[in-house]
Amino acid sequence: MKRALGIWLLIALLAPSLPLLYGQQRNPLQFLSQSEDEEKAPEGPSLQERSQELQRQLAQVRSRLRQEEEADSGAARQLSLLQQIESLLDQLRTQQNIVQDLESEKLQLEEDLRAMRDSGPPGERPFSFLRLSAVRSELRSHLRQGGMLQSARQALQEAVASARRQHQEKEAERRRVKELQENNSDAARIPELSRRLRLAELESWLALERLNLRRAELEARRISDEIYGMRSDYLRQQVAWIARETQFPEELLNQELAQIRVRQQDSAERQQQLRSQLEEARQQLREAENAEESGQEPPQSRRLEALRSRLDALQVKLKLENDFQSQLALQRRVWNRRREVFQGGVENGVLAEWRAESTQSVQQLEVDRQLDRLQADDVRHRLLTLQQQLQAVNEGSPAARALQAQIDNAQSLLEAYENAVLRIEDALRLLNGLQEEITLALGGEDLGQRLSRYWDNLVRIWYMELTSVDDKPITVAKVVGILLAFLLGLWVSRRISTMMGRRVLPRMGMDEGSSAAIQALFYYTLVLIFAIIALYAVNVPLTAFTVAGGAVAIGVGFGSQNVMRNFISGIILLTERPIRVGDLVQLDQIYGTIKRIGLRSTQVLSSDNVDIIVPNSTFLEQNVVNWTLSDDRYRAKVTVGVVYGSPTREVVRMIERAVSEHGKVLKTPHPIILFSEFGDNALIFEVHFWLRMRRLMDSRTIQSDLRHRIDTLFREAGITIAFPQRDVHLDSLSPIEVRIKRDRPSLSQENADGPSGSDPHTEPSDKK
Repeated sequence: MKRALGIWLLIALLAPSLPLLYGQQRNPLQFLSQSEDEEKAPEGPSLQERSQELQRQLAQVRSRLRQEEEADSGAARQLSLLQQIESLLDQLRTQQNIVQDLESEKLQLEEDLRAMRDSGPPGERPFSFLRLSAVRSELRSHLRQGGMLQSARQALQEAVASARRQHQEKEAERRRVKELQENNSDAARIPELSRRLRLAELESWLALERLNLRRAELEARRISDEIYGMRSDYLRQQVAWIARETQFPEELLNQELAQIRVRQQDSAERQQQLRSQLEEARQQLREAENAEESGQEPPQSRRLEALRSRLDALQVKLKLENDFQSQLALQRRVWNRRREVFQGGVENGVLAEWRAESTQSVQQLEVDRQLDRLQADDVRHRLLTLQQQLQAVNEGSPAARALQAQIDNAQSLLEAYENAVLRIEDALRLLNGLQEEITLALGGEDLGQRLSRYWDNLVRIWYMELTSVDDKPITVAKVVGILLAFLLGLWVSRRISTMMGRRVLPRMGMDEGSSAAIQALFYYTLVLIFAIIALYAVNVPLTAFTVAGGAVAIGVGFGSQNVMRNFISGIILLTERPIRVGDLVQLDQIYGTIKRIGLRSTQVLSSDNVDIIVPNSTFLEQNVVNWTLSDDRYRAKVTVGVVYGSPTREVVRMIERAVSEHGKVLKTPHPIILFSEFGDNALIFEVHFWLRMRRLMDSRTIQSDLRHRIDTLFREAGITIAFPQRDVHLDSLSPIEVRIKRDRPSLSQENADGPSGSDPHTEPSDKK
């Protein structure tokens, strides 16, 4: 036993040193296994030290690959990983240089910002309006980059998180392989585990350098965001300084207008040249088509395609020049307005109109710019296709010359589209400047001017045309008028129909149910009449609702079948009147009085004073008991049993007396008293009588009163109301043994009498 214990202790002491006995090497990348931080890279060897270590390992792997005769897959994989690490280190070195440049730019911008706050922007005072316009345009362009910068930073943060997860996975794999190697006791597996550990270490190193690169990119993005904010502040302060000391002389306006006139003349000359070239191209195309028809040219020749492409390009260029003329006219008008806004004195209403017009022009120009860009992309794709076709034909052949002509036409057309986009952007910058200046001018208005501008906008919206029908405009004012007239019609219709239902119809002898039905139909008729009157009053034709009515009908037919079924059922109930207001009805387990009949549902008041809403279709699809449809008289009965031997004639007389004395029992039809049967325990009598039932409890109340009265009269006459009885007959051949046993005393009596619970002088006995 002691010997075995000693062997196990020796094994435990030697276990940690087993890997060293088998020649395990020191981990050359152990210095890279450090904890990570969320915001910055962990402290460790510098980039230069890591590069030196990388070069040393690259030299070792390459030397081993040269010495080995056969290719080692593990060494080749190590070389690939080391080369990837080398590429990442180069990128990281470049990124660190970028960060340093950004830091220098940030410091320079801080100095410029301090100088701007102290002495303002450099340059000769007073400043030119063109410089103010340029700085404002620069500020607008700069602020538009804010959204893109935010998106870029979020993307980099996600990239850092992804690189961190990959590094954690690689580190976990490295630790797992390292543990396998340390716990290995098989000498044959040592080389394989060493290779696996070496690859795991390199993959972890690669993941760590990728994480370091992403962190450096995120750091550069952070500094760029700070520079963006400082640059925005710098431009805002520059605009504020220049705006206070800016002049817009008439000479500057004349200079800009003169430049616009020069561009208009150049554009007019280009238009004239394009028209001449267009006519020449049409003539050449007609001649080529005639030559094809006469057989001089082969059908669908490349030359025809080249001529058509030239004709199309010329037409597009002419159209773009026409658009440019319109843009120049717009620029001329914008420059005049900019000077008027700068000088002041323009009414707020006029400024608002100018801003609305400029907004509409901006929207149209943005659409044109997008279309021109799409057309340019299409031309680029066509140009690439033509260049590929040119490579497939013989150089110098007629087909090659025709394809080259098409390529030239496509290139000139692409250049025209790109120039058009640039011209539109110039016009947009000018319009944006005008909008900003108008906004600044309107911002300084007083309360009265602001209210006046709001009133003008309200009047413009009030008479704004929404659509037109039969060449008649439908404005906001007409729509509001229709709604107000319709609401007034609803109120008047309800008042008139209510007055008719409460005063007029009852005086004409109509009952409550008929009055309610006529009142409902009259109300909906008045609503329809007032709606038509409202449409005619505001001059809205009924044809405006033709399409809408058809759409509503289709929607109602398919999507509102239950509503329509109940609506039609309500109309049937109001016209046929199987139920009326005030009727007592029974519908399945619902007992109550009809309170209101609507077009969709009927309101029933139960005997518990609970309002129950029942769909109208239920009254037509299910069996309904109407207790008061044709007559409110109801026949009820009371049943009573007397003991055998009672005087039956006297019983009938007493019951008849009880019924005749009750004031709510009708005299006609006369009550009927019946001796119905000889029951098991009593003689059964029934009395059938009639009453008027206004409520569901009327019948039960009268029956209860009659039972009380019958019981009183029977007691006075000595007549006994029977109750169930049973007679037990015993049939035995021998005498019945009867034993009388004394009851057991209670616990208190036992305590009083003693522990035995009985008198010690008395012996218990049984009597038979």
